Amino acid sequence: ENNFVNDTYRINYLNDHFLEIKKAVEIDRVPVLGYTMWGGIDLVSLSTGEMKKRYGWVYVDMDDKGNGSKKR
Repeated sequence: ENNFVNDTYRINYLNDHFLEIKKAVEIDRVPVLGYTMWGGIDLVSLSTGEMKKRYGWVYVDMDDKGNGSKKR
């Protein structure tokens, strides 16, 4: 709405993972070389066919039924 994506859940999800990676490096001395997400853009879940499960860095305007502009 208003050209703004309410994506706080994904931001929080990623932030929590980055904090855990940071702890693994600093506390447990895990030699982390990088972090890879499932995909660069949102994609349909292969197991459930849902679009609402957002995996990528880039939001795609589409719902579970294929409705939306499909714009990134």
